[in-house]
Amino acid sequence: ALFALDRKGPVHATDAATGKPRWVSKQRLVCDRVFGLTFTEHEQVAMVVVGSDKGMYAFRASNGEQLWFTEVAAGVAGPAVAKGIVVAGGAGGRVYGFDCKTGEIRWQHDYLEARPEDPPGFRGADARFAEPARPCAAATDGEMVALSIFDQCRTLAFDAASGKRLWDFRTEGWMYGQPAIGPLFVYVGSQDGARTPDFVQLL
Repeated sequence: ALFALDRKGPVHATDAATGKPRWVSKQRLVCDRVFGLTFTEHEQVAMVVVGSDKGMYAFRASNGEQLWFTEVAAGVAGPAVAKGIVVAGGAGGRVYGFDCKTGEIRWQHDYLEARPEDPPGFRGADARFAEPARPCAAATDGEMVALSIFDQCRTLAFDAASGKRLWDFRTEGWMYGQPAIGPLFVYVGSQDGARTPDFVQLL
């Protein structure tokens, strides 16, 4: 199936072979500021995990049944799942690790602390909405989770299981979009005008 998040609120499941609707969630999510979704399987349960302005949701992939919801002030962006942990950046200034089975918050990391200075021409205040930060969708290689913080012009990486911060990569412009993780490098997009792509080498 294909899964999509409607800005009007519901999550849709569509048959990948025929394009016919399978289900539409009963819940209407608030998705004005931060949002995104991903598919995962955990302990033989296939689910769709969705970040929204109100917090993190998990739905059963087969029928759209809500499995859990965890409220997060200011909301969370698109998640990535690794090691049984759903990781997503919160617009309130924290990265969260949720238990994939229960939705319980297993760890959190404050990324407003030691926030870098704004590079020339890219004021963080101009890039944010009403919330303290503007996180982007997360990506994972199965062990590490990386996500960009648009208004802070940097990408952060965490060990999914423990929440330990692994590295911090900064550019000279706002950063938008989900990182792409390859075998040797993490590729990120920046508005800094660099002629070569920004990337982080994985050791």
